[in-house]
Amino acid sequence: SSMALSGKGPLRAVLLSNMGSGQATGSTALEQARKRLGERLGRWQEITLRPGEDLLDLAREAAAMADVMLVAGGDGTIRAVAKALQGTGIPIALIPFGTVNVLARELGIPIDDPATAVDVAIDGIATPIDIGFCNEEPFLLVCSGGVDSATVAQVNTDIKSAVGATAYAMAAVGALATFTPPRVRIRIDDLQLPETEVFLIAVGNTSLYGGDIRLLPGASIYDGLLDIAIFLAPTRP
Repeated sequence: SSMALSGKGPLRAVLLSNMGSGQATGSTALEQARKRLGERLGRWQEITLRPGEDLLDLAREAAAMADVMLVAGGDGTIRAVAKALQGTGIPIALIPFGTVNVLARELGIPIDDPATAVDVAIDGIATPIDIGFCNEEPFLLVCSGGVDSATVAQVNTDIKSAVGATAYAMAAVGALATFTPPRVRIRIDDLQLPETEVFLIAVGNTSLYGGDIRLLPGASIYDGLLDIAIFLAPTRP
């Protein structure tokens, strides 16, 4: 278990909190997580990411004093921490405070119960997961292109802060109005697929996409494989 990682004494837990994540600002959820940490461990350290600070630097700083790192943030925060910690052997525990929290959903970590998420961090089994790379940047969930990329490019961060996941739906409407399907060439190992126009292409390390949509039902974050889904461009609007 992660508790056994310290070996030489009390578990050194560091809580890395991103105050810019979806649910963190002005929320009592972070206080619930802190309270539970106090009940379970007595002492822990907290590092808070503030606007303008470098998350990778903070994560590396926290890793130097952690047996387990609890990350209070969303999927983007967790991806950055995973990038900083890959290869260190230090486990990352999720305290989901993001807009959608796809990774927490994938792993079965409660997204609306910070105290239980803390319990999972302390009592759970540290398990290796796969990591994918796109243009040398690591990803934990799904790497995608097509209408998805056009949508994300149009998401207004201020609106996202106000209305959460609805901001993606609003952006999708705008993206669909101007979307031109790209032509793509796909090569998987020695298999070359014909060049084709696509509506959406998704390379998945996880089965879930954007929330509770099981876009890649055969994907597993533990199997050492990436799954691919290709949606051909419709012939009519």
